[in-house]
Amino acid sequence: MKQYKNNLSRQTVPFMRRIIGEGGLRPPFHGYLPLIGAICASGLLLFAPSIPAATSTISVDVAAECLVSSQDLNFGTYNPLATGNVDVSSQININCTSGTDFTIKLNAGQHSSGGFNRNMSDGTNQLAYQLYTDSTRLTIWGDGTNGTSTVTGTGTGPGSGNTLHEIVYGQLPALQPIPVGTYSDSINVTVTF
Repeated sequence: MKQYKNNLSRQTVPFMRRIIGEGGLRPPFHGYLPLIGAICASGLLLFAPSIPAATSTISVDVAAECLVSSQDLNFGTYNPLATGNVDVSSQININCTSGTDFTIKLNAGQHSSGGFNRNMSDGTNQLAYQLYTDSTRLTIWGDGTNGTSTVTGTGTGPGSGNTLHEIVYGQLPALQPIPVGTYSDSINVTVTF
């Protein structure tokens, strides 16, 4: 085995000496070294793998939505002999998608005596009342028909801090000749947007 290694060494070393020489490259190779380097470098660039590029569009449609809840309006105990109207209020809570315009409508109730003449009922006995959009109780809150008005607004987005509170102003006129009883009505709150 030693002899095989020595033979290989002898054959390789003289061949390398002929090409490289003991002091570096000798003619005819020394003048081509910059050219060989440039060809190798450009070959690497030409055959470098390319990375494909793509563009993705990300999109979403934001829906106009509203959530609504309302508080009961309770006139308390009514004294038909008292000379003053009973004024109370409650509120409608609404939360809509930011920028969503909405309209709140109230119907005439279950016991209306025509138009928006609202009544609470205890059997066949009726007690007149009204709901208004303003604290002066001049503008009847309805559906926009029969001389009534609606309440409009614009949503400010989700979260309890953005819930809008629309006040419902109720009035029970004084001196109504009605018998003792428990009177009630039910109002539908409709939000369009």
